[in-house]
Amino acid sequence: MGLPTMNVDQSVIVERQNRHAPLTIILLLIWGLIVLVGFGSLVVYSQTPGAQSVEVSPVKLDSRPYQTLKQWQLVVGIHPKCSCSLATVSELRRLLASAGNDVRCTVYVYAPRQETLQWSDTPLVRTARKIPEVDLVLDPDGETMAQFGILTSGDVVLDDATGTTRFHGGITVARGHEGLNLGSDSILAVINGSIPPASTTHVYGCRINSLREPLK
Repeated sequence: MGLPTMNVDQSVIVERQNRHAPLTIILLLIWGLIVLVGFGSLVVYSQTPGAQSVEVSPVKLDSRPYQTLKQWQLVVGIHPKCSCSLATVSELRRLLASAGNDVRCTVYVYAPRQETLQWSDTPLVRTARKIPEVDLVLDPDGETMAQFGILTSGDVVLDDATGTTRFHGGITVARGHEGLNLGSDSILAVINGSIPPASTTHVYGCRINSLREPLK
């Protein structure tokens, strides 16, 4: 029995395949590199904290924008269009469920004066409004948040009954990531009378005083 022969058409196809194989490999390598760079950029962005105030101007207790008989005052600032802060709101719900009844929580929502009320009515804000322990307040141009040194969406400030800040930072491990975090652990430690592992943490969110997305 003789060896099988390859007709002319088959040999042409094989020749073309062999000719294009290196190009295919190069294209696959380029595609893989693009995917790798894109994924790396997302990881870097998720781990990049927002701006934080280095030093907050002292504010007298009687000039603080709240009156409370609670021992602890928890203030959270959010930008209504910051998707990163959905994780902050979820962590806030868990935090308040563990904090007890001696904490008053106010969530301030950035609201530019030149925009309508609908501009600030977003899924993030509606989610925060559903938390029973939260007083939600629209903050024109972020002026009240500025008093607390809040520059980034998701920033959290814990004050005691004397108006002394005991914690200032974020309660997520990265942008848009829920889960155990140093910020929440520190706040609960302060409230429970323990030594907190930290008095400040990075804040992962968008700039407060921004009108457009993406916010960095």
